[in-house]
Amino acid sequence: MLNWTSTTVDASSSHLPIRTFNVQMQMHKHEFILLSPSLKILYKYFVQEGKIAPEQFDLVINTLEEIEKPISQLCKLFDKPASMPTTLSLASYQLMILFYYVHEQVHILLSLVTLFRPTYRSKSKRALKQRQEIMYHLDVFIRGCNDVTQKMQDFTYSYDQIRFQERGSGNSVRE
Repeated sequence: MLNWTSTTVDASSSHLPIRTFNVQMQMHKHEFILLSPSLKILYKYFVQEGKIAPEQFDLVINTLEEIEKPISQLCKLFDKPASMPTTLSLASYQLMILFYYVHEQVHILLSLVTLFRPTYRSKSKRALKQRQEIMYHLDVFIRGCNDVTQKMQDFTYSYDQIRFQERGSGNSVRE
């Protein structure tokens, strides 16, 4: 039986209640969505060759580190299994895959930007290739972030739909 009202983890249970899972996901989703628009600005810094200023590297790195925080927290939600109906299991698995994929992408970007910083003014083929690689991974990361947002909304919709059906029928949803 699911406990829709509890937001605390029962010490005797090894599973996170679904309501707690959903509440925590919504909290980090809000942080994530607030930071997402800044990614498009970062992309613009790398589009024009030689137009990125030294202080913008700090902004790029800080922004990536800030967006990594809610992504890490979202990944941690999957460290402990959650008690959820089977209909939500697939959706949560898809979320987990996306969270970890986006988490990996942000770390790739942080490495690439750090490596590019000393050579960013160079007109060499190496610098051009690094810039293109950053732009490619930023594009992949932005698309991944959009997918994460969509999948979180899908999960929330499914979660709400199940809760509504449970309340309407007067029965508890079984795990």
